[in-house]
Amino acid sequence: MKHTLLTRLDSKISLIASELDQVQALTLAGLSMSRLWTPFEKWALENKAPKLIEWGMACFNTLWDQINLEQLYGQEFDKYYRYLDKIDGKIERLVDEEIEVEGSIAYPLLEVFSSALCCFYDPKLLPGLQRSSFWSDITVIVGQGAEYIYDTIFSDAGNTNESELIILVEADSRWEAECQRIKDDVAFLKTHFKDKIAIGELKEKYMRMDIFA
Repeated sequence: MKHTLLTRLDSKISLIASELDQVQALTLAGLSMSRLWTPFEKWALENKAPKLIEWGMACFNTLWDQINLEQLYGQEFDKYYRYLDKIDGKIERLVDEEIEVEGSIAYPLLEVFSSALCCFYDPKLLPGLQRSSFWSDITVIVGQGAEYIYDTIFSDAGNTNESELIILVEADSRWEAECQRIKDDVAFLKTHFKDKIAIGELKEKYMRMDIFA
């Protein structure tokens, strides 16, 4: 069961994302994903895993190519899935070397790549998926950065109750800034969705951020 503040976050994201159409929502997901790039790249460099950067960028660019083309369902499913498979293999090898990716600053982007399968591509391509989970996966992707910040504060807080934790999280500048960026992105896309130059500039700005620092 999710903590109260994360449940509230999901509800807020679902509400404001519903003001967008599906193609706009993919762009919102792409912008949120872009803020996870620098932590991912930093972790991969520190752990001498350049292939993770190469394959991660391939996944990242594949999703952004779809966003730029305003396609609801991407046409590069097989290519995207192959790169995810390469990433999974590398993660397994890192675990064998006692390098744990799960819980690291690289993990949120990997979670986004996994969730993207269910909202960037036709659900019929995924065996066992009984229905489209488009909006729930958009919510997961958009909230991934804030959720990681929450988890970090929770881990550092030690023995504290949830009410005290909520106070700590809401006072944290990283959490506050990321929640505000989500709201700002929705407002931006409602008025500037056709401005591809502005979207590209915002994407590049976000890719240079370390929102977990």
